[in-house]
Amino acid sequence: MDREKTAKVTSQSEGAGVPRLDMQQRVVRQHFVSAGYLARFTLEGERDSLFYVFSPDGSPMREAIPDSVGFERHYHDVDVPGFRPDHLEKFFQEFEGPACALFRTLSANPGRSLLTEEERETVASFVAVQAARIPQGKNKYERLVIDSRRAFVEEMACSPEFFNKAMAAAQRYGVEIDSADQRRLLEAIRGGHIVPQVHKTETSVGILRLAYAIADQLDGMHYSLLYSDGPDWYVCSDYPVGLFYSLTVSEDPLEHQKAIEWPTLSPFKSPIFMPLAYNVAIAIHRSENIPTALRADRRMVARVNTVVVGYSQRFICSPSLDFTCVLPNRQLGNAKDTIAALQRFRESEGD
Repeated sequence: MDREKTAKVTSQSEGAGVPRLDMQQRVVRQHFVSAGYLARFTLEGERDSLFYVFSPDGSPMREAIPDSVGFERHYHDVDVPGFRPDHLEKFFQEFEGPACALFRTLSANPGRSLLTEEERETVASFVAVQAARIPQGKNKYERLVIDSRRAFVEEMACSPEFFNKAMAAAQRYGVEIDSADQRRLLEAIRGGHIVPQVHKTETSVGILRLAYAIADQLDGMHYSLLYSDGPDWYVCSDYPVGLFYSLTVSEDPLEHQKAIEWPTLSPFKSPIFMPLAYNVAIAIHRSENIPTALRADRRMVARVNTVVVGYSQRFICSPSLDFTCVLPNRQLGNAKDTIAALQRFRESEGD
């Protein structure tokens, strides 16, 4: 993902530019998992094709179409004068279109590798955006902002040295702060009157910032496509990218805002798995010795599915009435076994 382009869109989304609003119909139902991408997990491959939707909470399986899952109303709306609320929805479509077309090509040509640097960039950009825009990624960024602001305010209230440093910085910009304000700030915090909050626009724009940080980590990694001949197929979920990371910020509270604008991720050491269609998945890794395309046996399909299903919260979609995963005892299990294992794990986590 191009940092200059990302920075430009981020700046515009925060109000640095004021493009003309058009009169096109606004997108209200905004997908956090692209409907075009979800269509790759139907056998017919269209947004109105049927697949089977399983719920991680054990609710009955149902039939649905890609357009009807993986969205929220106003999910990443922005509230910036002069910008359409669905500004980011249009931006994300720039990544979705080329990626979904490529995934269709790969699905129709089993054994094909990524042939050009442009194709690899298309996959990397989609992976980064998809990982950042899911609810779990968006919430992780929001927690980063809240924790950073809480740390800043608490340091302001409790450290005379830091308060004096912040007071001097404010005065340079013409903002007068009295030393007595520190005592009043501490009283307000202890009284519960000051609670860090994040504006919805900020978390929406945070998707772009987080996507760039993910893309930066993907740079230089290797890609292997894993093709399945069936009858076991890959599934998708509301957590389709098998990517697990932590966000870090500077220990200096004065540097927190910069860290929020361009967050730092822990280095990716484990392989990243993501299904691209019902019959092809990608592994992103650091090994130079793995082929760029290979056949996936049933256990490999199950392994990818386990990663995709393990962190799902809202839905799992499958082109067939069943799917395979690796169970906690390392045996292979079907959809019923997998969802039961998920429920047991979450129950134990809640105890």
